Amino acid sequence: MKLLTLAPYFPSPVGPSHGLFILDQLLALRDSGVESENIAATPWAPQLLAGVSDRFKSLTETPDRESVAGLAVTHQRYLKAPGRHLAATAGLSLAASLARRLNHFDDIDVIHAHGALPCGHAAYALSKLLGVPFVMTIHGEPAQALLAGRFAKLAYRGALKNAFRVVLVGEPLRGHVLSLGVPKQNIVVVHNGVRRSDVATTPKARSRDLQSAFLLLSVSNLADNKGIVDNLRAMRMLLDKGHDNVRYVVIGEGSQLPELKELTSKLGLATHVRFLGQLGHDEAMRWMASCDVFSLPSWRESFGLVYLEAMLHGRPVIGISGQGPSQFVEHGKTGFLVEAHQPRQIADVISDLIATPARAQAIGDAGKNAAWSERWSWSRNAVEMAEIFQSAFEHSAASGPRSVSDLGQSGG
Repeated sequence: MKLLTLAPYFPSPVGPSHGLFILDQLLALRDSGVESENIAATPWAPQLLAGVSDRFKSLTETPDRESVAGLAVTHQRYLKAPGRHLAATAGLSLAASLARRLNHFDDIDVIHAHGALPCGHAAYALSKLLGVPFVMTIHGEPAQALLAGRFAKLAYRGALKNAFRVVLVGEPLRGHVLSLGVPKQNIVVVHNGVRRSDVATTPKARSRDLQSAFLLLSVSNLADNKGIVDNLRAMRMLLDKGHDNVRYVVIGEGSQLPELKELTSKLGLATHVRFLGQLGHDEAMRWMASCDVFSLPSWRESFGLVYLEAMLHGRPVIGISGQGPSQFVEHGKTGFLVEAHQPRQIADVISDLIATPARAQAIGDAGKNAAWSERWSWSRNAVEMAEIFQSAFEHSAASGPRSVSDLGQSGG
């Protein structure tokens, strides 16, 4: 059986940390005997825009083909129009660019798409041309602005409803896909794995002002749902309670950064909070090994690999009850789960850990043991995914070849 993987991102020389979890899954699948053709959907950008922004620069510098950890990857260019109402055209553009190389995929048995737009939509169209089934993995809910576009919503629903299986990385996504009409028997949860080799053996050397501090850490895309605002408010509460030695380091970039910096200043936290921007994966893991508590009170988190990474380093973690971390964090034993938008609860947890370092150590150790479980390994993920692909292949073989239909059809 041969797999065609379509992913909207993949590690490359200009973005070595981008989509590491997709690379990890493919490596584990290869080790389990699944051969794959790997396509990274890459928006086309003219060379003359390279100097406009880092985004355009990275797109123009990404090679057409490369080998990553022994896996051959093709960065397939496609046209991506701006605006939510034109989002549906991205999948069709990607499908059309792939269709021009259709004879290259004549040995493909199953297509695996990461995300519905553009890859899932393209996989749906391509599956009709090749007469093979497609499986789609959903990593999170799309932005509401995207689904506000009528045609984008039709494309999104069409891809979901026509996939042989819709794989969810976490249970919190089930209600979302059910609400869009996906048959419950077509939905399966397969958790991501955590890269055990990422455990940093050398913690980040702290600067002089951080050497004796109690260090709180977040590593995240800086979007409003990640709860960084709640961490900042918790920091203010900790200082008001006399915990002057607490410091907060934030790693990541995103649209909310200006707002977060403004709030930091407004709360009088300028000397206690540090925004480091986007760091390489290895450097972020060194900070992970150096912190005292990892807190990311994200209220829309499908799974949350970053929490498991912190747990692997023996760090107590704080997440939100009912979200992704609830699948592997046992409150008060292997980490902490608080209610969304409750900075007081975050502050109380941190205050307690400062006062009881032995308890903090015990919870960190328990979390580390939990994160090392085979349940959270990529090898387990590969076994479960391979079974889904095999089932899709056998079902397709029993059903006979599909008919080719219009690429623009999106179901719904």
